[in-house]
Amino acid sequence: MPVVSDILHCDGHERITLAELAGYTTKPMPISGYNLKAPNMLFSTFRFFNGSAQIMNDAPGFEDSGWASLMITSAGVAGLIINSWILFKVLWQNAFGRSFGWIWVSRGIAYCCSSLMFTLFIGPGWYLYPKFLETDFGTVIYQTAIFASTLAIVSNLLIAANRCLLISIPFTYKEIFSERKTMAYIGLTWLFSIASIIIPFIIPACEDNSDGFVVYEKPSLDCSYIFQLVIFIAVWIAVMATLVADILAIYKINKMSKIRDALTSSQAESEVLRRGRERQLSMCYMIIVQSILCPMTMFSLCFGAAIPNNMLRFLLTDFLWALVDPIDGLVVIIFNKNMRTFNAFQPHSVHT
Repeated sequence: MPVVSDILHCDGHERITLAELAGYTTKPMPISGYNLKAPNMLFSTFRFFNGSAQIMNDAPGFEDSGWASLMITSAGVAGLIINSWILFKVLWQNAFGRSFGWIWVSRGIAYCCSSLMFTLFIGPGWYLYPKFLETDFGTVIYQTAIFASTLAIVSNLLIAANRCLLISIPFTYKEIFSERKTMAYIGLTWLFSIASIIIPFIIPACEDNSDGFVVYEKPSLDCSYIFQLVIFIAVWIAVMATLVADILAIYKINKMSKIRDALTSSQAESEVLRRGRERQLSMCYMIIVQSILCPMTMFSLCFGAAIPNNMLRFLLTDFLWALVDPIDGLVVIIFNKNMRTFNAFQPHSVHT
């Protein structure tokens, strides 16, 4: 397995690896005559970089980094278009109502922000200015993309919790997810995502000085180790809790539908209930698909760097990260009928 602190030598020049840009170390690293101190970036789950833009030069079909740049940029553009459409449907055509809609707005911002980083900076920079990845600004761009990915994960948890409580305890649901409380929950997801990036800047002792994946490190009471471990565990708890909440919601829907069918005598009323149940089931199945894809993607991003083939490593790490946004957006569109319709533009703001 490649050592994450390795520096690639290309054309006689010393180049920083993306692993170090992603936060494997905060030690000063000499690059082209100056020192770059790469800040900590999120958590070990997303530490999947083990090359630089120039590593593609060694892979068949990647004689220059143009193909890699085109693929990443294309994935970013696709994600931006798809998730902008979802955001449009939520904001201006009120696809998910008011309070629930605001959770989707937060989620949509996260996905659009991530796609925008790949479209405008990471993808083009891969080819037009490879040294972009070695700059402080390039590090900030990667931090922004990882922040957006974290926000998307915890937003999906909030969506799953919302649906689960609506189905399980409908009479107290509105109290738990009132408009004010919903905005507070959304604020907490943003605070968590921001804290996972910014705390090492505020508390220097929490800067990540390790040389590898957190689960392989020797346990210690250092702030750096504890911070990385807490974030690592928290994100995986969010992913698994999303899956559990959704499975529980599906179980409750099927159980309640049998009781309602037995008690409902009117065929018209039964049809209305059936359509409502199908909408909720579609939403739950959507979240389950996302909850399965998310850990699979995270495993690939974590361990794909160990693959010796450069092209395959690129596909399972950098390109897959860019591809996650359009895939997630397509899952939403496939499982939500109201996302697949294009009505005449009659805006119904989420505010109403």
